[in-house]
Amino acid sequence: MKTLSVPDMRCEKCVANITKALDSAGIEHKAVDLSTKTVDVADSFVEKACSVLDAIGFSASLK
Repeated sequence: MKTLSVPDMRCEKCVANITKALDSAGIEHKAVDLSTKTVDVADSFVEKACSVLDAIGFSASLK
């Protein structure tokens, strides 16, 4: 798993939107954590996850 930093994540609705987008895109992920503003995704999905998050308005980068 790789950890992505998602600094624009601010509330539980953000968590829900991110989780839904990752699930819809078939991206394997372990956790969307509001307190640390991070998302853990499978190594092979890092680039795709960043693209999906960008498409819904969240910048993401490897932590």
